[in-house]
Amino acid sequence: MISCITLKNDTFKQFKIKNVDEENIYKKCGYKSSNNFSKLYTWTIDSRLELELWSKVDSASKVYNQHSIFLKYAISVNSNNKCIFLLKSNNNYTNLDGKYFNEFFDLKEVIETESHTNDANANDANNTNDGNANTNDAKTLKNLEKNLEKNLEKNLEKNLEKNLEKNLEKNLEKNLEKNLEKNLEKNLEKNLEKNLEKNLEKNLEKNLDKNEDNDVNSELSYELYSYSDEETEIS
Repeated sequence: MISCITLKNDTFKQFKIKNVDEENIYKKCGYKSSNNFSKLYTWTIDSRLELELWSKVDSASKVYNQHSIFLKYAISVNSNNKCIFLLKSNNNYTNLDGKYFNEFFDLKEVIETESHTNDANANDANNTNDGNANTNDAKTLKNLEKNLEKNLEKNLEKNLEKNLEKNLEKNLEKNLEKNLEKNLEKNLEKNLEKNLEKNLEKNLEKNLDKNEDNDVNSELSYELYSYSDEETEIS
């Protein structure tokens, strides 16, 4: 890890970064993209040391940072833009100390120090956290949607099965009751008709037998009576 210094408005901050190269310096400076980000100035200190200034180039800006460094070297930096100072030794970025920085520019600035253990500065960390939060929110939303769909499907299936079973039971009971009533009525009617027919036949037969007996008795009585009359006449 190496130390670097940033400047925004009139505030200097010193913090540590790692794995820095010209392709990712914009991230160390807190920007989301490298658009219009470039090296604005290079101070050659000796044959092996150089001090670089990087920031966004905003040619349309009308308000520029009025710090003495920029005024002295005619550097145009948007007043709202952050810039970063990096020290390079033999084409490799190395530590830039706050005391050395003030001595080089003959400044008496108070440089705030921050401790960073990741690749980005505070803004990068916030952007990363925001990105992670958005990712987590998306995952949570997806899981919520999945669980909702699953529960909906489960409840729908359960209610459908319950209603089907209930209706089936109700219809079965209704049909059973209806068929039982119908069969009972039919059997009752059939048995009544059968018994009526049987009783009628039996009574008819009984009456016929009785009438036949009466006829026989009548005939016998008549014969006896006739015989009695004959004997009377003979006497």
